[in-house]
Amino acid sequence: MHWKCPSCGFSNSSEHSECGGGCGYETIAQRLTLLAAETGREVSVTITTSFGKDLLRSFAGEDAIYASNPQFVICKDVDEGGWFLEHAVSAKNPTFVNGISAVATRVKLDASSILSIGPEKMRLEVLFR
Repeated sequence: MHWKCPSCGFSNSSEHSECGGGCGYETIAQRLTLLAAETGREVSVTITTSFGKDLLRSFAGEDAIYASNPQFVICKDVDEGGWFLEHAVSAKNPTFVNGISAVATRVKLDASSILSIGPEKMRLEVLFR
């Protein structure tokens, strides 16, 4: 199945998410899944979602005790072209993406990004399905 780039009109094959026409447009995955390293359980979202202690405890395991309500927000941003993590300013412990603090910045998420509280607690892998 092919898809037509909304930016330049180039006809792309379905296995590529970036436009082959050279305009730089990239499709956005419809669903983002967080896979917990500790439990092997996952949760999927299709819209902007706030993650706090209660939601994280439901799938991420014991390390969710380090989370605040809210801890971070996962945002689907069509204008920016992707899924992003925003750390909640009221959270007691910092949210990290790939071992780097996301406290003062909005971070674009890629497949296989690793989210955590601090550098190693409550590790969650980002998947696009």
